[in-house]
Amino acid sequence: MMTARRVLVVDNDASACKATALRLATRGYTVSTATSVEQARRLLAEKYFQLAVVDIRLEDERDEMDTSGLALAREINSFIITLIITGYKSFDYFRNFLGSAANGFTPADLIFKEDGPQALLSAVERAFQGPKRINWDLEIEERGISFRELVRQIKEFQRRDESSQEEAGEELCDLLRKLFLDETKIEISFMRPGRGGSGIVLVKPYYQGMEGAPIVAKFGARESMAHEIACYKQYVEPFVLPRSTSLVGQPALTNRLGACKFRFVGLSRDHLQDFNAYYRDPRVADGQVVQAIADLFEHTCKIWYKGKRGWSTSGNPIAGIRIGEFYRRQLSFDQAENWQELQQNLDKIVQSSARHGVIFQRIDDTRLEMQVEDCHPVTLLDPLVFLRDHEAALPQPSFRSVTHGDLNSRNIFVDEGGRTWLIDFFRTGWGPVLRDVGELESGVKFELLQTSDFARLYAFEQAVLAPDRFDQPIELNSHWHTPEFVRAIHAIAKLRSIAADLSETQDVGEHYVGLLYYALKMMTWRGISSVDVERQAIRARHALLSAALICEKLRG
Repeated sequence: MMTARRVLVVDNDASACKATALRLATRGYTVSTATSVEQARRLLAEKYFQLAVVDIRLEDERDEMDTSGLALAREINSFIITLIITGYKSFDYFRNFLGSAANGFTPADLIFKEDGPQALLSAVERAFQGPKRINWDLEIEERGISFRELVRQIKEFQRRDESSQEEAGEELCDLLRKLFLDETKIEISFMRPGRGGSGIVLVKPYYQGMEGAPIVAKFGARESMAHEIACYKQYVEPFVLPRSTSLVGQPALTNRLGACKFRFVGLSRDHLQDFNAYYRDPRVADGQVVQAIADLFEHTCKIWYKGKRGWSTSGNPIAGIRIGEFYRRQLSFDQAENWQELQQNLDKIVQSSARHGVIFQRIDDTRLEMQVEDCHPVTLLDPLVFLRDHEAALPQPSFRSVTHGDLNSRNIFVDEGGRTWLIDFFRTGWGPVLRDVGELESGVKFELLQTSDFARLYAFEQAVLAPDRFDQPIELNSHWHTPEFVRAIHAIAKLRSIAADLSETQDVGEHYVGLLYYALKMMTWRGISSVDVERQAIRARHALLSAALICEKLRG
């Protein structure tokens, strides 16, 4: 994909602005214009530019003391090349006249009006061919997906119109040209993203025709990527093992996007799939799924859990936070609009007619009634009311440790040998030691188990929530045995065994608390793939049932 070279021209003289734009457009540049500082700021926030040409006087052309163009140029971030148009005779005259206002600008940044239009065209051309900011010669081969489709993985761009997504796709293309400065060619293949709002691709790089080791490139909004890279450097990089996810080189940035490269150290093949696909692959046996889960916790994340400490010990960065408050923050339920959305989703389920063989109705302010097909009605606690009244009394964590923080099935990658790697570090940090186990068990129940038979789901939830101890088996009536339920029980049983080791107790109370909050999160999760979206209604009902049953368990 060859991207347009996008230029913003800012000049308060409308005729001069139009003439400059026309000259650049005839040379093949894609040009936008602004005749005021406010208009320029708006365009810079909404559109993608590689270069800006700014007149020094943007308020009053006759006022020699007007340096509003310099002020705007300083606002433009360093990822956009900025050139100043000035009527001053020379750089020395420009610098001496403006004094400290000229600091930070060099002769290469200036275009003198008296030198004529050709000087502008030459300066713009030099800027694009200058320091190696973009690998313009990089050949990019997209395998089965367009850049516009890739941009739709980024949360901030999902609801924009097609024109904006097309332009953002070009910005993403340039971002990869900044990220892969030494490569002559890259082949990019789609990898399904997690829930963090960023996108990922598997990249096969080539150096002068020679194939290099596969790399995963992650991209997203610039601020989000900066936060994720900071989390990686603080909580992951110091503990890199011989087989782990390793940050490669320096991040790349444009004015709206950021990207970084990860290498799966020890990967012997470039055939990878996320845990979601691995789990549902009919060629993968239940034992292989269990082994991949074991590899994840006993190898990939092992060093984090080895550093666990008592929840209430000194030096706790989350000291004084009760478990309910922690999970509210972790899942953004501490934001009033998100909790309100959860309440609205619950009310919508209760007020709707029967779907998927189940109907929920409200009995009173604290209780719900569930009717599944021809079975007797079941009385359930309203989980939001339960938390209002009992959240402060929930079991506290046994230990804290660094955890992944967003361990859903799409943030875990598995190779052909069942070895695992992590790819999302946005929420990595200190938390309850069972946080990761709880999220992955929730993923098994609400994402990977994809039946629409609610009677079976009810029987399944009763079975997995029956144990009071980790060492008690999960017993599902043989009447409900199907391959997908058997696989889910094997996976959950392994996770429960890991949870017992991490918490050093057989009491499941803390684990059930995590499951409760992740069930509530699933009531509001819209999904990523078309399958996720299609299953939103049954997933929300399943999550409500699970949350209500857990509340009953926690109430004792």
